[in-house]
Amino acid sequence: MRVRETTFYLEMPAPTDFQPAKQPADPPTLERIDPPRPSLNAELYAAVGRDWLWVDRLGWSEEDWLATLARPGFETWRARRAGKPVGYFA
Repeated sequence: MRVRETTFYLEMPAPTDFQPAKQPADPPTLERIDPPRPSLNAELYAAVGRDWLWVDRLGWSEEDWLATLARPGFETWRARRAGKPVGYFA
């Protein structure tokens, strides 16, 4: 079976071609979750990953989440817009 591969490129020949996006009327705010909360990380992972088929951590126990959150330098940040969660990164 032969697999067909497609490569796409983004080109900007001149810096003047760049047009910055307009700022949204209600920009999101970022908040660091401190102290870390395993249940919140599990909830955010499930909610954000649902449409992307994230399944690796769905079965994690609280101890699994605690071990991850306890790693040096690990942080969780949540984005909110109009008081509602709209994303996160960790």
